[in-house]
Amino acid sequence: MGIWIMAGVTFREAARKKMLWMALAAGGAFLTLFGTGLHFQAKDFAAHSMSPVLRREISLTMLTNDHSHLGRHTLR
Repeated sequence: MGIWIMAGVTFREAARKKMLWMALAAGGAFLTLFGTGLHFQAKDFAAHSMSPVLRREISLTMLTNDHSHLGRHTLR
C-alpha cells in the first residue's frame, strides 16, 4: 500500500514540475517519427520485388530487434 502512495506522490510532483508532460511529449514524438520511418520502409518494400522470406526477416528484425534467428555469428 505504501508503494502506491509514493508512486502517486511522485507522479503528482512530476506533473507539477511539467517533467511528466515533457516525457509524454518526447515519447509521442518518438512514436510519430518511428511510425513515419516504418511507413516509408513498408512503402519501399512494396515498390521493390524481393522474396517474401527476406521481407519477413527484415521486418521481424527491425520490429523486434531480435537477431537470434539469424544464427550464432550475429553481432550484438
